[in-house]
Amino acid sequence: MSDEALYPEIVGIALSVAIAVLAYSLVVVLLVDGNLENLEPETVRIRNMDALYGEPHDGDVFVIGASWVVEGVDASIVEEGLRRRNVTGSVYNLGINNDFPLSRLAELDRLVAAHPGTVVLGLSYRALNSRKKVEENRLETYYPGIPADERDRLRAGFAPAFDGAEERSVTPTAFEHHLEARKYLFSAVQLVASTTLGHGADEAARTRRYTANFRDPWIRGVNQSEDAKAAEGPTLEYEPVAPEETNLQLRAVRYTVERLEENGIRVIVVGMPQDPALSERIPAEDRRTLASFLDSTGVEWYDLERVYPSRYFTDAAGHMNAAGRAAFSERVAEMVAGQG
Repeated sequence: MSDEALYPEIVGIALSVAIAVLAYSLVVVLLVDGNLENLEPETVRIRNMDALYGEPHDGDVFVIGASWVVEGVDASIVEEGLRRRNVTGSVYNLGINNDFPLSRLAELDRLVAAHPGTVVLGLSYRALNSRKKVEENRLETYYPGIPADERDRLRAGFAPAFDGAEERSVTPTAFEHHLEARKYLFSAVQLVASTTLGHGADEAARTRRYTANFRDPWIRGVNQSEDAKAAEGPTLEYEPVAPEETNLQLRAVRYTVERLEENGIRVIVVGMPQDPALSERIPAEDRRTLASFLDSTGVEWYDLERVYPSRYFTDAAGHMNAAGRAAFSERVAEMVAGQG
């Protein structure tokens, strides 16, 4: 076959490939990128939080921690409680689902630069685990902005958590993004279909709210029965709390407290409320380990783990419902006002 005869076939193949690539790119933009809040809510919330850190926050209150903070703190209630006690400043719920103290180190410089008046750190025994890796979404957002000397301190003090952080913090190229997005295509199609049909629309709206709302980010709204909590409690993953010498999470807490306090930021640590279905599983030795550690830091801290009844929680994992959120948020106001 002559070159002239092959030319239309080659052009046709090239056009087909170009059309396929264009179609795939459009699918990624419309289905994946257009629904990223629902597909990668933690990543989007972290990026939005970075923007919030860039604003002035003198005298404000930041509440940080895992999903127990997300569900347990209504910033408007805390603010109202502070106003009644003649304390000014805005309150922000900066909880992140599946958070743990080690990962917060990546954003510590940004938090310090925002210079809030008070940081309330909500701790749970389940967050004081044996994880030894900072997640890539934190590194991508924050690590490139960390000064070189601080990077050295983090690598030396928290090995192996920041090993390879430079490589893990590189923002993906557009091509790499399209390749990575393939894993979300099926989920994106399901999301769009369920939302279009009216199923899952409320869940999608709550998730979008979580990504950008730093006042009262997410209300679960569904309470498990006591029988369901009792059944779930024994199945929840729980690790014994190792002493500081071998526990990167506790060491991260100490480092966070010291960095904030040396920059004139008041720190309050709260042992987060837990449902009795989980609380009854926490060994007395773990409570002693945490109490001894916090005492050694000299930080102001409060143990609210066993203060609230089961009816204030949606599940055995300790996520608070509307009643629990209202009660705990009022207590946060008392602590910040110095009346805790």
